[in-house]
Amino acid sequence: MTAEPVVTVGSATLRAAAAAISELAREVGDSPEADRPHGFRHLLRADVHDVVMRCTVDGEDADPQDLRELADAVRKHVPEGAEAGLNPRVEVFVRLLREDAFDAAWTLAHDNASGVLHPSRPQATWAGGSNLTSQLALPTFVDGEHVYAWLPGFRDPRWAVPDHIYDLTERVVLRANLDTAQLQAGGLRLSGQGYLGLLVATTDDEVTIELRGPNDARVEVPAVRMRRPELVHPKGPALTRLAWGGWSARVDLGRLSEQPGSWRAHLRVVQQGVRRQRRLGTTRGPLVAADLPTERYVWQGCTYQLTSDGTSDALIVKVGRLPPVSRRLIRRTRGVLRRAVPGGR
Repeated sequence: MTAEPVVTVGSATLRAAAAAISELAREVGDSPEADRPHGFRHLLRADVHDVVMRCTVDGEDADPQDLRELADAVRKHVPEGAEAGLNPRVEVFVRLLREDAFDAAWTLAHDNASGVLHPSRPQATWAGGSNLTSQLALPTFVDGEHVYAWLPGFRDPRWAVPDHIYDLTERVVLRANLDTAQLQAGGLRLSGQGYLGLLVATTDDEVTIELRGPNDARVEVPAVRMRRPELVHPKGPALTRLAWGGWSARVDLGRLSEQPGSWRAHLRVVQQGVRRQRRLGTTRGPLVAADLPTERYVWQGCTYQLTSDGTSDALIVKVGRLPPVSRRLIRRTRGVLRRAVPGGR
């Protein structure tokens, strides 16, 4: 006589979650196509990940192998890639389920619950009070141009989970805005924010302003990292991750005057060896005026004016040479003004 398998509270909860996936996925499938990604993400977060997270915290009446039925339901009813866009920890958890990496998935769910969930059964702590703080930060590991989530199971010889399960490279994007753009004292002063998502911004990051002009001309200027208090979070895993996410640079206008025409600005950021680049647009930061200064600036026989591309919103510096007559007139005017000022030269 074959003994019936023992069904514990935890395993029953996981079975109920697996059974609910079919019904919930059917409801999502009947919804408008534009709403489906949101519905699937809510399903994976609330009815899959959060349920497992609760089981790992509540005790010993469930086992990593109890995830098998839940993993089968995810593979059968939830389209591949529906987890994209979730919190990276949750996304990796769902990928582990699809891979049948149950030990790593169980350990990760418990790690995700640290500082977030109370056990259902009351527990006393030595110092008293709550043992909850905040969600753990996401550690990353950079290998060449690839960025991996350094979470339970990553390159762990006990479980041999493929690296691609932890690969978050596509989520590492350059986020940037422009706070100031000023033409003054023979230079273009630029400052703003620029950092790579998921990575820590530091003073050692390589930040470069690149202006692309006529005839494939290029002018590159290194920027200086700046501390930005508004990027410091009051609490949580991202507390100071972006504290040094600001930058400032000065471009010598003489370098642009060699090729009159339109120069488009780009920002390049290299963090931990990972390189990203994008157009430097006129999107404004939260602490500055929304309008770009567009007054024409005259310096050493050339005119300079800031504008933007209506299609890409890229910052553009228009450079033009003054005709010889205008140059002579400007020189005479300056001479008169210098003589009119006591001590002028």
